[in-house]
Amino acid sequence: MSDYKELEYENGWRGTPPTISGLPAIFGRWYYVNPSLGKSGASGLEPYDPMDSIATAYAACSDGKGDGICLISYGTGATADTTSYLSTTLTWSKSDITVFGLGAPVRYGKRTRVTNKSTATTLTPLMTVSGTNNAFYNVQFTNFASDASVVQCVVVTGNRNYFENCDFFMGGGGVNVATASSLYVNGAQECMFKNCTIGGDTVDQGSGVVSGVISLAGGVERCWFENCDVLSYFTGGSNVAGAIIVGSAGAGITRNVVFSRCRFMNYVTGSPEGSAGCSELVVGTAPNNGIILLHDCAQIGFAATSAFTQRVYVACGPTQVAGGAIAVKSA
Repeated sequence: MSDYKELEYENGWRGTPPTISGLPAIFGRWYYVNPSLGKSGASGLEPYDPMDSIATAYAACSDGKGDGICLISYGTGATADTTSYLSTTLTWSKSDITVFGLGAPVRYGKRTRVTNKSTATTLTPLMTVSGTNNAFYNVQFTNFASDASVVQCVVVTGNRNYFENCDFFMGGGGVNVATASSLYVNGAQECMFKNCTIGGDTVDQGSGVVSGVISLAGGVERCWFENCDVLSYFTGGSNVAGAIIVGSAGAGITRNVVFSRCRFMNYVTGSPEGSAGCSELVVGTAPNNGIILLHDCAQIGFAATSAFTQRVYVACGPTQVAGGAIAVKSA
């Protein structure tokens, strides 16, 4: 990687070799990814010898050894400078890996991105996180694969995974089909999503099918969403399209799933309520065991919270629910 080394290292490296200051503490080694200047044959062990993609770096990480991946956003914002492309679904089955997006930590549209290659038109999902104890910071995951079969962006099945200031957006060909979702949590336990943006308001998801932004299925329990923005663009008034969809024939949730200080915003033109938006925020199949707690949340573009009056509780939240700070069943 002599060209990159000459330009950035020998003439004055802008970071602190061989590591970059401010990265989270890890036990193992860092692998650096620069989609603009990296190469598949690079070691990735130093910022001036970066790998080309997050998939290459993931392959180099050891399972359960505390390694890390630093995804570098480089240049002036061109797509090739800021995006790591995937040609196949990235199955994240390893555990104890930290991923840090080195770029501006904005809330929407961050430029440390992972998405599908333009030739990968049937990628669904973009990534499956089946390992445990992984942490992701400041990374945007988008799936724009165009085939109608594309229904998911990120699937989380592993336990105790952590996402902070991450984006999840499924904007591909199957946005208005059953089970379509930007974040699909299936059987995962004790996962946390903090300061994340889930979904988007630029692709019309239509209405009339059981679809949502976040899908909970397979016995999800004790997962926590804190200070997240959940965005959607449902133009119809069907009550089967909502921000949260619960599946698995009543066993989608066991124990509890908490949404604390989250904002559910459905983009509509005209009136934000009634037929111009979505009938309910939580749809699908009523859980027969666990509960959803909406603590100090806000909603726009949803006429009601949920018909699951025995399983959805609200505290300090939407105006249509009385009770102040006391948790009450959804009206």
